[in-house]
Amino acid sequence: MKKLLIPLAVVLLLFTASSAAHASPLSLFDGNWSGTASGRKADGKPESLTCRSYNRLRDGTLTISLRCASASVKFAARVDMRESGGRLSGTWSVVDPSYSGKLSGTASPGVLAAKLLESAFTGSVTARRNGARMLVTVSTDTGLSLSASLGR
Repeated sequence: MKKLLIPLAVVLLLFTASSAAHASPLSLFDGNWSGTASGRKADGKPESLTCRSYNRLRDGTLTISLRCASASVKFAARVDMRESGGRLSGTWSVVDPSYSGKLSGTASPGVLAAKLLESAFTGSVTARRNGARMLVTVSTDTGLSLSASLGR
């Protein structure tokens, strides 16, 4: 079960943004966020998670450190990404079990979209601001899905 939720958690940590207008789309991610997520594993069983994300933008690189937990799952993930001309690129990693890969996508005010690439799966994510909340939806080619609501 832990292996199945890791890709979704990585996607979740990529899209924990604030609502203020900023020069760079990545600056919308700077800060600390927390909230809940509900998902479905490939076997269709639901999972509820509580998550905290600590995000820092320095020298044009956004570093995101995420920790999530449920009754049966605990994990930590990290993302390092850059934005240029509305295009996202970077890397992500998860420890225990070990996953890592690349990410690519687009960034515009209030909307982020990306693909996660790893040898075992691919996934897509969309994040949209809704007032003081960030709404995130995720799907993977393994049948996993996730919906999250995060706030400051």
